[in-house]
Amino acid sequence: MTNIHKSNKTYRYKTSEITRISDFVVRKRYVKGRGGHTKEDLFERERVALVRAQRCRGLQQILSYDPDRLLLISIYCGIPLPDYEGMIPHRLTQAAHILNSLQSAGIWHRDIKPSNIMVSNGMMGLIDFGWARCDGGVYDTPDPDALGGKYKGAFGLNDGSMLMRSVVPTNGKKFGVKEIENFIKEIGSGEYRDGSSSRAGMPYHPIPFDNFKHIKPHKLAIQDDYEVIKRHIKDKIGNIGTALDIGCNVGFITFSLERDFKCKVYGIERDLNNFVLASALAHDYTGQGQVELGLGDAHDLLKFISQTDVALFLNTHMWLHKQHGPEKVRSFMKDLASKTKHLFFQTAHAGSGGKYRIPELGDYQAIESYLNSLGFGDVVSLKNSSDHGGERYLIYCRSYNDTQAR
Repeated sequence: MTNIHKSNKTYRYKTSEITRISDFVVRKRYVKGRGGHTKEDLFERERVALVRAQRCRGLQQILSYDPDRLLLISIYCGIPLPDYEGMIPHRLTQAAHILNSLQSAGIWHRDIKPSNIMVSNGMMGLIDFGWARCDGGVYDTPDPDALGGKYKGAFGLNDGSMLMRSVVPTNGKKFGVKEIENFIKEIGSGEYRDGSSSRAGMPYHPIPFDNFKHIKPHKLAIQDDYEVIKRHIKDKIGNIGTALDIGCNVGFITFSLERDFKCKVYGIERDLNNFVLASALAHDYTGQGQVELGLGDAHDLLKFISQTDVALFLNTHMWLHKQHGPEKVRSFMKDLASKTKHLFFQTAHAGSGGKYRIPELGDYQAIESYLNSLGFGDVVSLKNSSDHGGERYLIYCRSYNDTQAR
């Protein structure tokens, strides 16, 4: 959708016609279907999504609709992001607001690209929900292969990935330290969302953020753990081509793996603040194009990974156990055993939700038995400590699929 600048002029697209009927109002009419989807289906998808999006910051706002004529009347959102030449202040914060609105409304847009992001007076707004899916909907017809275009990455039609790819500054510019710092300040002051662990993860990055100079990482736990993991990979595994970081926070280990092993790294993160920061840092500070990040639940995103040499399932292992229960974690671990050769994981967690441990995994023998039952062997304890209110193990193991192939 481009160039909706002039009033009373109709612009025709693959499935719809759009007219800006006043300074503040846009009319959209579906005229044909696409890829096995009827025009009525596309209209209904967008109508349902826009009704859910009402009063959601950063999303297109519907005024009225006419199902008989397949018409949608919405507030004018501005001009497409690629055509906008003015300043866009707090770009990261605005991106996070859009993602938060989508999550809160239970909407998956699934076709985010720069031409679907409108800008008016420096404020971004997401439009064009004809391919959206919503909680509780039933969607049987396959989507067109072209959906998402070049903004679709390793994690498919992932709204987080596509949005962050779309809002990257153009003309070779980077987000920059100051813009990232401003976003972190807004998180920390509660102007955006509470409960994120972003601030806890940021001191590990070797970047001169002014507002972290006075913060000391908690016993350097993340850096220490990564050094142990890095040493084990170099000494016992050797070269790796791909790695998966499940629960990558703001990306310290993700980016370190890419830097140290020159490999492709996939990072999965469920917290959108962490994800936005990691995406900004990946664009600015890795520069190799070897990091792919996905926003969402690990259970949902693992299906996009066919095979990886190394997987890191550290604190997120405990979080999933706490949130979803042991059976779902066991199912996830079995699936993971079929997709990775080597696994590193931890057995204690201390975060914003408080200390959490699995009593059944309180010693090495119990951990080994647990992993054996899930498809892993050659279990080794690389490190244990009591810095999280109990025994905390950093474990290495190998998938049975790999051990049997040796």
